[in-house]
Amino acid sequence: MKSLFLLTAISTLSITLASGSAVLAQSTPPGLSDLVGARGAGGESQLEARGYQHVSTQTGTDRKWSYWWNPRLQQCISVSTVDGHYASIVSTLPADCGRSGGSDAGHNDVPQVMVGRNGQGEVIFKGNNCVAYYDAYGRRSKALPACSGGQISHADEAMMRYRREQGMDGPAADHSPDHPGHGAGVIRLTCFGEGHRPQARTYPILRWDRRDHEFDTDYATIMSKREFDTMVQIDIRGSTGNIWLPKSLIPPVHSGGDHGWWELRNLAVTGSQITGSYKLNGLNKPKVTIDRRRDRISIKGQRDFKGTCEASGG
Repeated sequence: MKSLFLLTAISTLSITLASGSAVLAQSTPPGLSDLVGARGAGGESQLEARGYQHVSTQTGTDRKWSYWWNPRLQQCISVSTVDGHYASIVSTLPADCGRSGGSDAGHNDVPQVMVGRNGQGEVIFKGNNCVAYYDAYGRRSKALPACSGGQISHADEAMMRYRREQGMDGPAADHSPDHPGHGAGVIRLTCFGEGHRPQARTYPILRWDRRDHEFDTDYATIMSKREFDTMVQIDIRGSTGNIWLPKSLIPPVHSGGDHGWWELRNLAVTGSQITGSYKLNGLNKPKVTIDRRRDRISIKGQRDFKGTCEASGG
């Protein structure tokens, strides 16, 4: 009887330890624990800001699972969302993000940088025909499916290094005295905060019909503002600037954007403030104000945004 009890206890302990190991293996990766419990929209912006790229999403009965890949860390994570909030963030196999477990193919291949007169360029890896494309500001616009996460990171570094060596970025960009308040070189900001956008809600209203002596149902539409967490980016090079907007700040009817980037018009840069505007459509031209001393940004338009900015790399 004692042997049976001891065997049962050992089996229970083994199962407990095995379960504990599984829990430890599914722990939240370093640097992401603060996002557990965050709202979905704000969490996505934070993951993108930390170098993660969305791969796919699967929907279950009571939750959604989304998979994110970090090229720099070569790490795949699974995010479980319940009722619009991040319930868990765990590491998972690279295969879940469509990557192989080994090293990236062709990552040792020397990248070839090609830039045209218009400033647009390409970075080519001949080993596996990987090509990454860049706009006139040095921002990657797309990459061919053959490119691995490691190659894309190396391509970004190669293009950045080339543009600096050629004087296309940095202090050599524009220091002309003909542009007062400009010529500050490159200013890159990532701004986190919350926004507001108009929202129409319809409510049923009961009205008494004196003729028929009964209640009729009518409906009233009330306009309100909906809050959301998100992120915007600012990219200023000399006398020109652009702003990247998330989908939550872009109205259904818009024009002029380039992969989420809009040109900043009437741009003025001083030591204490940055101001400008961008055109989403004929009636919606939000104004941007950045307080450089307090690192605060304010966007006033049909969809407002306020947040805190920090300098971005590159």
